[in-house]
Amino acid sequence: MNTLGTKFILADQYVFDPNSNTLFDRSSDESVRLGSNESRILLMFVLHPSEVIKRDELHDFVWRQQGFEVDDSSLTQAISTLRKILNDSTKSPQFIKTVPKRGYQFISDVEKTTAAKGTLQAKEKQEDVTPLTSEQQTSDVELSSGEQNTVSELDTTEALAQVSSVEPVITSNNVSPQESSSSTVSPIKKWSLSIKLCLLLTLLIPVVAFISDQPKITEFNTLATYENVAIETPVNHPDLSQWIPTIKLCLGKYKERHPNQGMPVRIIATGGVEDKLNLNYIFDQQDEERNVTISVLGTQSDLSKLCR
Repeated sequence: MNTLGTKFILADQYVFDPNSNTLFDRSSDESVRLGSNESRILLMFVLHPSEVIKRDELHDFVWRQQGFEVDDSSLTQAISTLRKILNDSTKSPQFIKTVPKRGYQFISDVEKTTAAKGTLQAKEKQEDVTPLTSEQQTSDVELSSGEQNTVSELDTTEALAQVSSVEPVITSNNVSPQESSSSTVSPIKKWSLSIKLCLLLTLLIPVVAFISDQPKITEFNTLATYENVAIETPVNHPDLSQWIPTIKLCLGKYKERHPNQGMPVRIIATGGVEDKLNLNYIFDQQDEERNVTISVLGTQSDLSKLCR
């Protein structure tokens, strides 16, 4: 599956480059750096547009092929993050559609483009121009030699004498065909070697970048439990203990507004810097389309509308 030099245009709005893990938004002229997990998920989608891809297939492509084994919540969180980057909605999706009990489907138009097209066109134009230049030079030489023969007005005898005098000079040079061919082939060999080195470097650069950006297994610490909902944070994340009352308040407001619906099985909290907290509501697999991420500010006094 070679995607070197290949980019994908999504819905004529985003340009996805899997080699640099970047997503460029044409409408805002902004480029977003994707995480390795999100980038490989999006690559799987654009390589199989409109196809229903099972969750196990995504696990295999994103993690198992890289030698990692993660739980199902890692995929759910990566899908949620990718939707947020694409400004996609779970209720009215434009890009990623959840197919209950089957997997996901990428429903956006995908156009595949390669950066090599412009280079090949430039080479073709250069090849078209070169023969014309050589023909013009040849015609100029023939014209000048014809004019010289007309002005000199040499008779047949003098012309034959000139030809006979030239032949020994050519013979005395004694240039062997092997020497001539070897002198011609040598620059071609050097040119081919330089091209091979350039191609080798072109192939090595993405490989080195890919190896340095290998995915890591996501692990979580449990801060607290509220109404059988685990409140978790990633390992080595700054302490968010002071946010536990706010998180419990959000869960309580959510339960009041959705009394007949199930609660999330876990909440993954991140952030906490500059009084801003991100809460990722993670539901069971059959209700995963309800997964959502909200941002809470420490300065907000009324969380009833936000935590619904």
